[in-house]
Amino acid sequence: FWHIRRRFNIDSRRFLESMCAEPLTGGEIGEGKSGMLFFFSWDKDYISKTLTAMELPFFQRILEEYYTYMTCNADETLLPRFFGLYKIRIPGRPTYRIVVMNNLFQVPVGVKLKISEMYDLKGSLRNRFVTDDEKAAGVSVLKDVNFVLAGRRIMLGPDYGPKLYKQLQADTEWLKTHMIMDYSLLVGIAMEPATEEAVAAAAEGEEEHHREEPFFSMWQQEMGGLTSRELDGTIRSETYFFGIIDILQEYNMKKKLEHAYKAQILRKDPTKISAVNPVVYGDRFFDFMTKQVLQDFRAKPKAKKTPRSKKSPRNKSPKPPAEASA
Repeated sequence: FWHIRRRFNIDSRRFLESMCAEPLTGGEIGEGKSGMLFFFSWDKDYISKTLTAMELPFFQRILEEYYTYMTCNADETLLPRFFGLYKIRIPGRPTYRIVVMNNLFQVPVGVKLKISEMYDLKGSLRNRFVTDDEKAAGVSVLKDVNFVLAGRRIMLGPDYGPKLYKQLQADTEWLKTHMIMDYSLLVGIAMEPATEEAVAAAAEGEEEHHREEPFFSMWQQEMGGLTSRELDGTIRSETYFFGIIDILQEYNMKKKLEHAYKAQILRKDPTKISAVNPVVYGDRFFDFMTKQVLQDFRAKPKAKKTPRSKKSPRNKSPKPPAEASA
């Protein structure tokens, strides 16, 4: 993990300061079904998540290949950046094992943005809807159906759009190869007036943001995320924060039995249930992202309408009335 942190230009002094200078905050169960606890560093740079008894040995098995993939694709990959793995013993309580990762929704110092919408996208519409009652009860992260019904798209224009498509494809292939399923694309959307000055100001402060947040990727170059753009490059009002999360769920015997029970006993569509083969899951995930989530960068940008001068009608010989032609 020291080598991974060094690859992302995180020195040990700063990492320890973030994790230990002030008490961690949070300690609450996340909104997902895993029941794991989440903690934040005092500066919100890092998130710590408890691991299940099955996630820990699986992570240890793939750690070497994860390290190789992350260090070779550090600036481009959307996979979570794991910076440490620790064991916490508290007298009178169970032993916790936590993994420390980057905070996808960390807004750089000096940037005034507030993420107003959050979505957890798994690439399925089955049981993937947050109701109004759930929102009123405090659920803040919406799901796939909410995203589609809201008419949302991640619109990154002609430059970043194709790059995101290729990177999603590469990351999904890596996850399929390592028998990983049940991951999500976590998306945050912040609203900001669409002005050239705002993006220019962010670009001027980019060097400072890299110094403050050294582990930023190519998807975090504009105010901590990427500014929305039309296909012709016109800047829109949103800033996107996104990345793939929850990549430590192996397609193990428990998931295989769950798949068999739902498909054969409950007679559910075997391609649409949550516990599916990693190849099926990955293909479904990528297909959904390209068709329902990403902007279609292959479409031609709409031509801007220009006022037309009125032309006098051409002299055409009048058609004979129907009675005359008869």
